[in-house]
Amino acid sequence: MEFLPIGLWITNDFDKNFKMTRCPEGIFAPFYIEEFKNIMSKFDVEYLHNVATDGIASIMSDKINNLSEEEYKVWVKYQLSVCERIDLQGYSCHMLYICKKN
Repeated sequence: MEFLPIGLWITNDFDKNFKMTRCPEGIFAPFYIEEFKNIMSKFDVEYLHNVATDGIASIMSDKINNLSEEEYKVWVKYQLSVCERIDLQGYSCHMLYICKKN
């Protein structure tokens, strides 16, 4: 494992340009949104929505878990308002591709 000056490390999960790589024996497989759209274009389905299901929650879980009921409602309202924004979807650890069979 190689460490960078800012305290980050390079693992086999990333290439030299920090793009996530796929590991055949890994549990998860990273996909970029455009890659997934290309895969889905081979099926007889109509694209409806692409939703970032958790957004930035993975890096804020401690804060989110300690929100008051009122603050949590505001958080949910925020997340619902940005979950389909393409410019923010890359922050999410999980995506939901919604389509309809033709």
